Amino acid sequence: MLDSAFNLVRNSLNKHLIGKFNLNEDVVVISGLSKQNGSTSSGRLNKLIWSLVNVEVRQGMTSNAMFRNRDSSAVKKEPEMNVEVCFMIAANFAAENYNEALRYISEAMTYFHVNRIFDKSNIPDIPKNMSKLMIEVHNRNIEETSQIWQMIGAEYMPSVAYRMTVVSSLD
Repeated sequence: MLDSAFNLVRNSLNKHLIGKFNLNEDVVVISGLSKQNGSTSSGRLNKLIWSLVNVEVRQGMTSNAMFRNRDSSAVKKEPEMNVEVCFMIAANFAAENYNEALRYISEAMTYFHVNRIFDKSNIPDIPKNMSKLMIEVHNRNIEETSQIWQMIGAEYMPSVAYRMTVVSSLD
């Protein structure tokens, strides 16, 4: 489910950035920010790196959500499962391209400011088990930002964190 959600939104952002900056290739890649040994992976220079930071699962618990009528009979229905994902988009650009890093991050921020909800109306091929994806900025203070970068084990890059709620049906 997470791979589908990430890929759907990443593809939409890539399409936007390719059009905006007249690019010939994808600029957003889904990847960890560093290898297990802490080094930066090659092949991701001058890219926006979309990386998972945290996952929380929230399952509906009300008894009303457990049943629905189908042809006047009660049928057990699994509750919706809301998955809240914290992800980061980091601009992995060489030091001499720092301004480009800021330009790409800014455009990604603008894109998600305008496009906060993804559903069948704007992503027709969203999987049946996902009713919608909602994205919002996940504001962090300087200490939290520092802790995240320390946890990742990578050098700081210009970045922005988001919270994405994936609303899924389990039946």
